[in-house]
Amino acid sequence: MTDAAGQRELERLAEFGTLLQSCRTVFLALFEQGLHEPSTTQPSEAWADFRTLLAGPAGLWPADFVRQPRSTAVKLLHQQADYCSAMGVLVSVPEVRDPVAGLLRSVVEYGSRGFWLLDPEAGIRVRCIRAYLTELVSLYHSLQAYKMAPEGHARTAAKADGKARFKAAKASVAQLFQTEGTSLADDPGKWTIEGHRYAGWTEITRAWAKACAPGLDGAALYELLAVGAHPQGFSATAGLTFDADGQGTRVFTVKQVEKQVRLAIGSFYSALTVVANYHGQHQQQLLVDWEDELLRVLPGVLTTSKAGEQQA
Repeated sequence: MTDAAGQRELERLAEFGTLLQSCRTVFLALFEQGLHEPSTTQPSEAWADFRTLLAGPAGLWPADFVRQPRSTAVKLLHQQADYCSAMGVLVSVPEVRDPVAGLLRSVVEYGSRGFWLLDPEAGIRVRCIRAYLTELVSLYHSLQAYKMAPEGHARTAAKADGKARFKAAKASVAQLFQTEGTSLADDPGKWTIEGHRYAGWTEITRAWAKACAPGLDGAALYELLAVGAHPQGFSATAGLTFDADGQGTRVFTVKQVEKQVRLAIGSFYSALTVVANYHGQHQQQLLVDWEDELLRVLPGVLTTSKAGEQQA
């Protein structure tokens, strides 16, 4: 955008920014109202899951183990809300555009991973397995990062701590999960627990789009997001043109910005409703009022998702 943009376009950008920043406000308010706890007034899938007794080779799982998928999904949703808010700040500033692509990619990544954890088509045991794989992969990559740190006491201590935590987590797998279909050999992309593996970003975005954004090719979407957020794709992204002297100019339209905003809002809203539906909290008035505001600013942005229908 440039100073030549009309007043209406500037007002529209301000609307987008306010809406994106409201994601964080709404999440925190709903969290305080019990978003992450099973409803006390109506049955919920979370309550049924929390009362489920599951076991592994060492016997019954710890009482809180079935809460891990929910806990991780809520943490991811919180992070997603923060990214939406940051994206809103940039969208509100007409001359700041390129960093939005990186934030948008993160919004979709956190939302897709949260959906993968609480996927309505997966049972509680599969959700627990996915949550544990998420923890294992996180510990694995943290340990690899420590190995690259500058030499010294801090690196030594971090490596030792990371190695101990990762080793303990791997050892627990043998106690918690059946050995058939379980292997933690090679790189994380090949790990399996009871036949289930840690899905990659393109795969989970495809699954999210299939359930929550009918007609959208999630796999292609993620590849485009990855290119747009990476320096390697700088010259390939929309809005960049060159004159005869090689001078580059980047021009964005409000319509292009709106597409990015719609994707961010759609991703956050679907993740938020999956968490709310899971806990039986989807009818909270604050969420209903916020839906009205979404539709006012972005008509048609909310679609009926298979995920929402299954958990509602």
